[in-house]
Amino acid sequence: MDIIREHLMYKDVPIRIEIDSLKHQDQYEVIRLLLACRDSKEDVCVSTSDKTNTYILELLKELRIKTVATGAP
Repeated sequence: MDIIREHLMYKDVPIRIEIDSLKHQDQYEVIRLLLACRDSKEDVCVSTSDKTNTYILELLKELRIKTVATGAP
């Protein structure tokens, strides 16, 4: 999670986040960081699956974050 946090806050390069590999609390932390740190969200992609929390999916949709469906972990 520290690497994701550092990347979102300080680097301006593309990142792909495997949201299902994070704990629930860390998933919400990623959403909070996306709200706080990114003016341009075109370079962020989040991998999701059928096991992804539906509220997290709705938040990603509201933030207009690109999502890519993957197989369930």
